Amino acid sequence: MTLAQFGQPQNNSSNVIIRCYDCDVTIITSILCLKARLKRRGILLCSVCNRKRVYTDERRKQLSDRTKELWENPKFRENQIKVKKDLWQTPEYIENQRKFKTKEFRTGQSEKQKLVVQREGYRDNQSKQQTLIWQNEEYRDNQSKQQKSVWQREGYKDHQKTLQKDRWQDPEYRKHYEDLWRTEEYKTKLSNIAKTKWQDPEFQIKACKAAKNKWNNSEYRDSVVSGLKRRWQDPEYRELKILQSKELWKDDKFREKMGKIRSAQMGRKSSIEKITELILNSVQIKHKSQVPIGPYLFDYFLPDHNVYIECQGEYWHSLPNRQCRDASKYTYLEKFDPSARILYLYEHEFSNPHAITSKINNFIVGHEPEIEQKQFNLSDIRIFTVNAGDAVDFLNSYHYAAFGRSSKIIYGAFLESQCIAICKFSSVIREEVATSMNINPRQVLELDRFCIHPGYQKKNFASWFLSRISRSIFQDPNFGKIVCLVSFADKTYGHFGTIYKAANWDQIGIVRPDYYYIGEDGFILHKKTLYNRACKMSMKEKEYADKHNYHKSFGKEKIKFMLKRNVTVSGFDCKLC
Repeated sequence: MTLAQFGQPQNNSSNVIIRCYDCDVTIITSILCLKARLKRRGILLCSVCNRKRVYTDERRKQLSDRTKELWENPKFRENQIKVKKDLWQTPEYIENQRKFKTKEFRTGQSEKQKLVVQREGYRDNQSKQQTLIWQNEEYRDNQSKQQKSVWQREGYKDHQKTLQKDRWQDPEYRKHYEDLWRTEEYKTKLSNIAKTKWQDPEFQIKACKAAKNKWNNSEYRDSVVSGLKRRWQDPEYRELKILQSKELWKDDKFREKMGKIRSAQMGRKSSIEKITELILNSVQIKHKSQVPIGPYLFDYFLPDHNVYIECQGEYWHSLPNRQCRDASKYTYLEKFDPSARILYLYEHEFSNPHAITSKINNFIVGHEPEIEQKQFNLSDIRIFTVNAGDAVDFLNSYHYAAFGRSSKIIYGAFLESQCIAICKFSSVIREEVATSMNINPRQVLELDRFCIHPGYQKKNFASWFLSRISRSIFQDPNFGKIVCLVSFADKTYGHFGTIYKAANWDQIGIVRPDYYYIGEDGFILHKKTLYNRACKMSMKEKEYADKHNYHKSFGKEKIKFMLKRNVTVSGFDCKLC
């Protein structure tokens, strides 16, 4: 076998094939290495089995403890650093290190690695070893910490993106992965791995939390949406996806799977439908959701007024085929019940929830009725921290500027199980907000949303709530670096900072007026809200404003308030529930 493979041995550098005594894996090595192995062990072992015999758990722990002990010695560390520096000052060492970066060296190493991987049983053996290692919880935690620290390095993400782009510009590299993804064996393998992972309840919870946290970040959400829109604007990509979709729907198993998914999604409400329901509840109008009339489903029906409400998403209902269906739906209702009326609520109108409330009231009763105020005691209120997902619907329903950007912490005031107020803190939107006070931006939190349910307005409730959560932040060890809180009262919306003054916040400046948009109904829309809507529809800000008859206007100044950590907030007990 040796002669057939390599010919007659000439010297100690000649290669031979040996078989591992433990795992029976064949190895290619030189005669010199063979002699050394036999002299050292008396038997032939591959490198993996050799490590198993030499590096037992006890031995590995001894070596690890010894290494840690050495590196805790300052003299040893200084000596190692000095040795490394001295090495880098020698031309031979520098030249040797440069060889590692040459394409020829990388190609040679790649070819060697391919030969190693192609050995009989090598991949299975490595897979078993890695599986055993990853079953160690300490090892997994350590690897996770290391990866996080590496990705947090300045410029590392950009460097990796550049490397990946350069790789994909190589036709051979791209073709290799395209061919790989076309193989059924590879797709089946990945599918089985994913299924195994998702069968673990802990993994499901962890993955869901990670996905929610990502989508709560408005910057990440906008980048994903804009990226998808750019791709769908490419005719070739769109045509490819259409063809792929048609092929998928020819598969009976896929159709059955999608049927189950669609049936499970029936009854789910969109974000604007949820806001509509909250508004209907707040103005105490009886309603039914998802009401079937013939072949159509209507979002809401108000039985006391014989009114149907349809919530129209901007993108979905702008499609030509959807517009035809909406027209047919209206005609069918008109013939089915001529006395019924239908109210359309458009997505762009939800940018200001007050406008939706006004539109519903004016359509039904011709005026805005007074909202009945609930009676309650401040001592009955409980304050909890809430996640962004629970706060989105509340702020989108009752706050004139909706939820806004991602948050650092959100507090909710609850009366029994009913959320009646939300207070949301975020990082400062502009660094000058903090630097103008000679403070690091990371040491400041901005109160960017403060909202009380319209049915639970009570004297002193706002300042009482603000005082408690302000003190709670300063006592929270997670916000130990925060030295002050800031907020702005916008006179354009009739806010003059009364609650901040009542809660001992200091007025520290005035911010010059900026423009905003005003609709035909007289409701004000923040410029950033309109800009985000325009981006969603792939339109320019002015184009979107003209389409929906929003007019630019300059508002009034904003009053800047601040609360420092060492300031005594009014004497309420600040313990959260």
